[in-house]
Amino acid sequence: MSTNYDRRSFVKKLGASGLGIALFAREIMGQAADSAAASAKKIRNYKPGMKYRLVGSTGIYISAFSIGTTRGELEAISAGVDSGVNFIHTSANYIGGRAIDMVAKAIKGRTDKVYIALKGDFATLEETLKALGIPCADFVFFPQHDPDALRKNLSDIRTRFMTWRDKGLVKFAGLTSHKAMAECIDIALGADFFSCVMPAYGPAQVKELADRRSALAKKGMSIIAMKTKGELSDADYPAQITAALASGTVASVLRGVKTLEELKAWTAAANSAQTGWLRTRNGTQLAQDYHGCTMCGRCERACPKGIPTADVVRCVRYYHQAEHDPALAAGQFAEMGLALALTNCDNCGLCEASCPQKIGVRAELRRSREFGTAGLWS
Repeated sequence: MSTNYDRRSFVKKLGASGLGIALFAREIMGQAADSAAASAKKIRNYKPGMKYRLVGSTGIYISAFSIGTTRGELEAISAGVDSGVNFIHTSANYIGGRAIDMVAKAIKGRTDKVYIALKGDFATLEETLKALGIPCADFVFFPQHDPDALRKNLSDIRTRFMTWRDKGLVKFAGLTSHKAMAECIDIALGADFFSCVMPAYGPAQVKELADRRSALAKKGMSIIAMKTKGELSDADYPAQITAALASGTVASVLRGVKTLEELKAWTAAANSAQTGWLRTRNGTQLAQDYHGCTMCGRCERACPKGIPTADVVRCVRYYHQAEHDPALAAGQFAEMGLALALTNCDNCGLCEASCPQKIGVRAELRRSREFGTAGLWS
């Protein structure tokens, strides 16, 4: 009996809508085969219950859910590694400088189980590696949030990375950005040394970055998605995890974990995610229903005084409100010197007029001042 004939007959009987179902089913079966093939490879910290995805052309498979350290607790990070998480992103400046020590404790005795990614804001790379107890970082992510500044700095960034790589201190480079993500990704695509990008990837970016995902895939680069929650409720967030992972270009959802309950819920969502047209459509619907800040940075670019309004809004609406983390919001607010920057604001309203989401930006600036008066930023 002809398999091809059977398949054609089956598709013909199903019709147009059935064809979509058939393609979706075929993709799921293909994923199962891919998963089986991936498990046969040498994946660090491989656990059968955890899904792993390839990071671009690096040859590295990382867990679909990975751990960031802008927020988090040692017990939750350790439990994540126990469960099969094998990618941790950290910085010398996170959690008031305590994140590096926390990660070092979590991976002590099992540094070969995880891939360590560093944000490139350390004093010296060697000191940071020593503090972590590792000889080499697997990835270094360069934080760049302004396309013009990125173009200006690109050559120096490349030189720094190549120097560290030649010394055996780091293996791969990435770009991280939480403003003007599309423009920054375009610049990364034109460079010859980035292996992946780490943009803010909330509900809006699932839709807005669709063409960039295709371009990244063609160049053998992946997205590691950060700041994925946006302003969604805690109950709606697991759906956003699966929406973010609907594209195979997204290697992992990165997030800080404070409790074992968070770890369990979020890894479960990541492990249940499937790629394909149906999942992508559902993610697009979630983006259409989203009315929060998209971290596009337009409000900031519209300010004639150069006030970092996007950073203020992020501290108020994302860190403080959506993440329920006043300490993180206060730390970021102080680190960026936002209180002083706001003294130049003359309430012209250009920031608010530029917001595509129609957020009351000026109200958020006023609220940030009220937080300062109430001692919440101290």
